[in-house]
Amino acid sequence: MFLAFSKANVEDLTKRVPSYVKVSTLHSLGLNAIKAKQKFVKVDSNKCIDIATNILKSSNLQPTAIRGLVTKVANLVGYMKFDLVSTFTEAQSTAIKYGIEASELVLETAVETLKLSNLTTKIIDFNDMVYLPAKNNLKLDYFDIIFVDEAQDLNKAQQQLVTNLITPNNRFIAVGDPNQAIYGWAGVDNESFFNFKNFPNVVELPLSVNFRCGKRILETVKHLVPQIEASEMAIEGTVNYDAKIEDIKQKDFVLCRNTAPLVKLCLYLIKNKIKANVKGANYGKDILSLLTKSKASNTHELEIYLAQTLQDKKDFLSKNYGIKNESLNNCPSVIELNDKIDVIKTFITESDNLEYIRQSLTDIFSDNCEGVILSTIHRAKGLEAKNVFILNNNLFESEIAKKDKQNDNLIYVAYTRAKETLNFVTM
Repeated sequence: MFLAFSKANVEDLTKRVPSYVKVSTLHSLGLNAIKAKQKFVKVDSNKCIDIATNILKSSNLQPTAIRGLVTKVANLVGYMKFDLVSTFTEAQSTAIKYGIEASELVLETAVETLKLSNLTTKIIDFNDMVYLPAKNNLKLDYFDIIFVDEAQDLNKAQQQLVTNLITPNNRFIAVGDPNQAIYGWAGVDNESFFNFKNFPNVVELPLSVNFRCGKRILETVKHLVPQIEASEMAIEGTVNYDAKIEDIKQKDFVLCRNTAPLVKLCLYLIKNKIKANVKGANYGKDILSLLTKSKASNTHELEIYLAQTLQDKKDFLSKNYGIKNESLNNCPSVIELNDKIDVIKTFITESDNLEYIRQSLTDIFSDNCEGVILSTIHRAKGLEAKNVFILNNNLFESEIAKKDKQNDNLIYVAYTRAKETLNFVTM
């Protein structure tokens, strides 16, 4: 069994491995286990939304208020499934961990929603495909060898599902790089790689030779990952610490820790008739939703709304979670909101026309990027390009960045996307 992370990976690998190797996603593996136990199963992505809505209908809240709460509840329940937790106290810790604004009502509803979701097994959502087999230790098919890729990027439920495949009579192989663990904010367990490493009878083998990057490029990350080395076939490569915006050409990658600088550069490139997009269509939709919620009729009203929204979030975290002062700025939800607000402010500096801003958000953010591809490091993991530009490298030195345990990993992932030339540029 070769466990891959997406349908695209499965389709690609199936063509390349021998016929006796079964290739599957973790979700497909789990879904098959559920169907083996219960023949008729309906997949409904709104399962927890519907359960939470029914629970909250007994309250005296207005329908609009219920809809807002339901979104938070469903989001929190998803993370609770990732972390295999179920109690009120655990739900509160999960909310703090992932930056979810959860009042006592939201926490109570989330716990009740998860309880009812566990009882409603004829209807499952996407998270249930992994969560239910992992939690209930459902019977899985036997395989002589189990191979899992990207072992550093599994959440607790995924780790448990993989663990359930292992018996005293088969062999388990995990490939991963703890230095590329950058998704802790998205439900991934930062200790995933080390948890597998601590299994009984494990032998750790190095994969320290890099076949992508030129030698000089790898020298820029040696202080972070000393064991990395270039292959014998590697080119010398180039590192340009004084690159210019004008050096950026079609098919180049531009990577940045934050989104707002990418938007600013993207607008500049488009004005200069260079085709460019910022990777992340859903992120663009999230920012557009924030703009719509403001109900602003001009940019002045919009800026007032954004400032108040940010303050309201900080007040909530301070009041309900006891987070104070500078710690508030390090909360994932505050960091994310700040980034979205900075993106909108970037558009405001270009135009005070709200319709222009709305249309630009739709046009610039895309998952089918052409020309110059601009991306945050999180969205670029797994990708590569001959020429990569690191935009505003100083962002890794900010106080917030320095307090991020995964900051060094972000640097490592960003620099090693480059095959031939690594450039540093400021705007």
